[in-house]
Amino acid sequence: MLSKFKLAKYVTLIAIAISSIVILNQPVIPAEKIEFNYSMLGFKIKVQDLSDFAIKGEVSDSLNFYLKRISPKRTKRLKKFLTQSYDVDPVLVYRYSRTSVGIKMLQRVGEIIQLPGYINGFYGLRAAVVQTAQLPDGINLIDFLKGFPTDIKLNLKELLKLVKQVAKAESDTQEFIAGLAQEKIIDAQANLNSNPSSNFNDLPDLSQPGQYQAMVQTLELVDARRNRKLVTDLYLPQGKIDRIPLIVVSNGLGAKRDRFEELAYHLASHGFGVVIPDHPGSDRQRQKDFLKGLYKENFDATDFVDRP
Repeated sequence: MLSKFKLAKYVTLIAIAISSIVILNQPVIPAEKIEFNYSMLGFKIKVQDLSDFAIKGEVSDSLNFYLKRISPKRTKRLKKFLTQSYDVDPVLVYRYSRTSVGIKMLQRVGEIIQLPGYINGFYGLRAAVVQTAQLPDGINLIDFLKGFPTDIKLNLKELLKLVKQVAKAESDTQEFIAGLAQEKIIDAQANLNSNPSSNFNDLPDLSQPGQYQAMVQTLELVDARRNRKLVTDLYLPQGKIDRIPLIVVSNGLGAKRDRFEELAYHLASHGFGVVIPDHPGSDRQRQKDFLKGLYKENFDATDFVDRP
């Protein structure tokens, strides 16, 4: 039973993170129970039982049937998870869930958190989260469940599939990082073997400022092919006149050039040139305009091509 609670945690976090919108105009009957379904097998848990357990510490006989199968430590963690609050911006959630990416993510989660009759839970997710997102203390799982407009059918088969994908991604990432670390050791050893007189202690400590003063220029370039202006900051080590290695720092979604200003100055002090461009169509200004309702999407799909 522990694995089922743990799997439910993954899906609920995803649902809370990417859900929102539409307040229903008519009264709804909130979810009374969660039905865990896997092929011919299944079991049900009452939402009120979860609420009493999380808030009051009371454990009903039906809920105790499952809780007694997990350790006290994990029972405590489950209780904390049920009441853990997350601060969200209702406007941001509303806008994001109306984007094509948000809708597709909701529909994917809706294949796991379903309505009775094995119906995709897309609309139930939107209705539940928009209500709880406006609560003053933030959003938590118990309020989310109480705000769901009907009983929940949790598709454990899809849930297991999703968690396996997440676990594989995590495993692949760890394996990749471990491989890089091993390559670094091999390269260092090869360098030492080819240069026995090398002393790595003589190399500069990159965690400390370097010897150069950094100067910055702001360039306004024109991308004629795409009819757009590219505002770009160029950081250079002052007084270094020979050829220098160049580092390009690409901002994430909704970021601005000054986000990595401190890093750029530090790298320039060690003799590197640093270029930080804005990304029209996905920069901070675009996100502000998106929140104002000036754009339906929070970034242009062509940015996947235009950024490189």
